[in-house]
Amino acid sequence: MWFWSNQTSPGARVSLFYITIGSLIVIWTGVWFWYLWDNPPETGTVYYYSTGALVTGFILLVIGFAVGAIARGSRPADATQAVGGNDVPAPVATVAVPASPVVRPPSPPSLSPAPSAATSAPSPSPVRR
Repeated sequence: MWFWSNQTSPGARVSLFYITIGSLIVIWTGVWFWYLWDNPPETGTVYYYSTGALVTGFILLVIGFAVGAIARGSRPADATQAVGGNDVPAPVATVAVPASPVVRPPSPPSLSPAPSAATSAPSPSPVRR
């Protein structure tokens, strides 16, 4: 059967199934509501059943669209699996980069106090007059 062949991803097939069933339920529930509009029932119980069927159809549509979005997101993984065919990842090539030498800055000169004017000036000689 062409529907179950391996040409598409399983998520796409499930999505198509949910969308088809949900839309058929919504359409036939609309027909049922139209009939109930023209031929009102004696009790309101039938409206609960029809509303439940309508909500079920909409929920199936939402599930179908959500599964379709998930299947679309997983398409690259399906393509990789079809091409590669194995689960062993390819080895990663690493490139060895030589470490650059560390150049240390020259050490600062020793921090001895700078000579002040009072200590470095020659002692005053007596003034001759």
